[in-house]
Amino acid sequence: MNRSLEHQRTAQRAYEIWESEGCPEGRCEAHWREAERELLIERDAAMNSATAEQDMGSNDVAGARDSAPMRDTRAILAARPANGAQTR
Repeated sequence: MNRSLEHQRTAQRAYEIWESEGCPEGRCEAHWREAERELLIERDAAMNSATAEQDMGSNDVAGARDSAPMRDTRAILAARPANGAQTR
């Protein structure tokens, strides 16, 4: 993420925390650290979610392959010679 955008998001979240606590003086560093912590958790959750979706997507492909209808092979089996005899 762009550092400037990250800084803006952290500042916005720190401001929201400050407001939610009634605008106390002298706690700006604590609010900033809390904002960074919350945004880090949010970013990790988003990355884990994206990874899980990718994993599910690859499993869906495998699942679709495994559950695909089988080809009817009765005609092929019927055309084979009995007892493993080979024809030329």
